[in-house]
Amino acid sequence: MILLSSAKEILNILGFSDCDHKALHLGLPFCKPSSRTLACQEIGDRICNKLKGWKSKLLSQASGTILIKSLFWWGSNDRGFRRMTDQNLALLSKIAWYLAINKDVLWVSVLKAKYLRGKSFLSDPIPADNSSWLWKDICKCRDWIAKGVVYLVTGNSDISIWSEPWILTITNFIPDPGDFNVSTCATNNPPLFSLLKDLIDNRSLSWNLDKLKSTFSSETVKEITMIQISSGDRPKTLLWCPSKSGKFTIKSFYLFTQSARLSSRLIDLVTIVSKQTKDHWLSIVKTIQTGSSTNQVWKAPPLSWFKINMDSSYIDGVVVSGLVIRNSNGSLLLAAAYKHSCLDPLSAECLSILDACKIIQDLNLHKLSLNLIA
Repeated sequence: MILLSSAKEILNILGFSDCDHKALHLGLPFCKPSSRTLACQEIGDRICNKLKGWKSKLLSQASGTILIKSLFWWGSNDRGFRRMTDQNLALLSKIAWYLAINKDVLWVSVLKAKYLRGKSFLSDPIPADNSSWLWKDICKCRDWIAKGVVYLVTGNSDISIWSEPWILTITNFIPDPGDFNVSTCATNNPPLFSLLKDLIDNRSLSWNLDKLKSTFSSETVKEITMIQISSGDRPKTLLWCPSKSGKFTIKSFYLFTQSARLSSRLIDLVTIVSKQTKDHWLSIVKTIQTGSSTNQVWKAPPLSWFKINMDSSYIDGVVVSGLVIRNSNGSLLLAAAYKHSCLDPLSAECLSILDACKIIQDLNLHKLSLNLIA
């Protein structure tokens, strides 16, 4: 509690004027009112009056449509403000994301000191009672963000195996123990491994299969071995799963929240239609007559250049890739093959390119062309 004399002294230093608890800023009260609905009713009345005014009567049909879309976000089921609420939540999600990744900015430090007090923003329960409107909405964003983040796996990962998300392809992104009960071992005999780096061979940046098999079920081991271990010494990094790049965006957050609106029946319908469409397309492709093959199957690169031809095959989570390097005379410089575990065909192609880049770096090649067979 600040004394009245001290408060006046602070106001004089900052050049601020005193105001009562009913003062407004941008239509909202400075002090937290008992009812948010009553506090914001004046803003809602202004919007309604604007729609009822002469502007809405004189606008053309196209202009009226734009006006409605700019003021409202119509839902798919009713004419409520539900989608506008979701849009507002998405705009606030950027603040929640900065708190999740501990971004080094002043206002993040202020919110952490006031509400977190040493707790983890994503994993620890944080009560939102008797807090500001902003913090309550941030906590709503946190619940959504926690459903879509995993940690980047590196060789020196200080990630907790049993309490932090790191496996993208399983429920809640956290593994279940295969050969022992974590809750029992926590009180009697602690688990053999608690940090993710205990399961990784730092020399080869690969998984220690013996440790995995002794700790997890066979299904979980299969999912873990598909995770590629990133090299380099870096801090714990959160990845946003709804985005292909792993980077958080407001748009991806909004689309992620809207995906939860889809009913299970609609998802099943889309799945069936997609499968039937794929089968129909494959049946058409089989009927297409292939043209005659050309005699020239390889074209030499320019003088003093090198050419890399590479291809990969992805089947059931395993990718096998091969590459061949030739010079401008067509002479074979190197041939290699690799085998990896990965999640999807796109990751398989990326791993093939990564293997080629490592060889290029080892051989110190500068002038080259890369031919990836799709």
